[in-house]
Amino acid sequence: MQLPPPWRLRNDADDHLVVVTVSAHLKGHALGELQMANEHAATKVEASDRSVLDHIRELVAEEQRLYQDRAPTDADQERLQKVKIELDQYWDLLRQRRALEEFGRDPADAHLRPAQIVEKYEG
Repeated sequence: MQLPPPWRLRNDADDHLVVVTVSAHLKGHALGELQMANEHAATKVEASDRSVLDHIRELVAEEQRLYQDRAPTDADQERLQKVKIELDQYWDLLRQRRALEEFGRDPADAHLRPAQIVEKYEG
């Protein structure tokens, strides 16, 4: 849809179509609002990526602790296997989020894949 000047269509941070004025006296204000919306969206993505990374760091710390046990119990061995699988799932989730963002899609569309799927990946 093409609108006559001084109006233009744009997508906002939530990918909703909005009409923005680009007339001389409002141009800076409208562009400033769009820039703030883009920065807000980027901050949300970074925050979510950060929470995924924080969880990965927690799992790595637990994995290291379990490996350091000189005489791990059966429960420790079982937990270690679960941690390894969960780590694979969260690394996969982070890669999905970053790929979606790279191609202009919503990183929130990424989802935690089942262990049966991520465990079949070959590195």
